[in-house]
Amino acid sequence: MQANPEQGHAATGRDTTTLTARARLVVLRKTNPVSEFPGLIDEQYPMDMAIGGHVLRHVYEHETSAELSITVQNKQIQFNLTSDDQPINIPDDELVQAICELVGLHEQHGSGLSQAVYQYQKDPDGSWGFSSSYQYAGRN
Repeated sequence: MQANPEQGHAATGRDTTTLTARARLVVLRKTNPVSEFPGLIDEQYPMDMAIGGHVLRHVYEHETSAELSITVQNKQIQFNLTSDDQPINIPDDELVQAICELVGLHEQHGSGLSQAVYQYQKDPDGSWGFSSSYQYAGRN
């Protein structure tokens, strides 16, 4: 069941808790093959957090995990959002815009982004964390 975004989070039962990145930036700097592009990771971090906020608006309060996968091929963007009880979840316009901005940032830096996968996990205390992985054309 898709909730009407105009109803607001309280009316839809959506989880609106805070997302944490858990030292993700440090790990990315050590393992990211696009570290040769100065500033990309720093510019991407707020986008990742915004994408996470949008994803969590699509998750029901009782759900404990979600995944967003993004594929870029031949200048076309495909994405899939799933969660515990929602094997198909249609992203709202704000999430689609955030995905496009992420892909645009990578195009601007020439990173060759071909796939991004964001995995979200709800902790026992109710906070959300995420991990992400990226693939780059010609760099894997």
